Amino acid sequence: MTQIQIAEAFSRNGKRITLITACDVYEFNKKSELENVVSYCIPENK
Repeated sequence: MTQIQIAEAFSRNGKRITLITACDVYEFNKKSELENVVSYCIPENK
């Protein structure tokens, strides 16, 4: 299993509007072939 996480802040006129946290989880079989991808996107309004 491989997991990639990222966070991105979106701003307008110098003020942060929202923060998005995203995560993709990649699952591989015994042959190292991609079996499944699960993606999550979580907005965190601040």
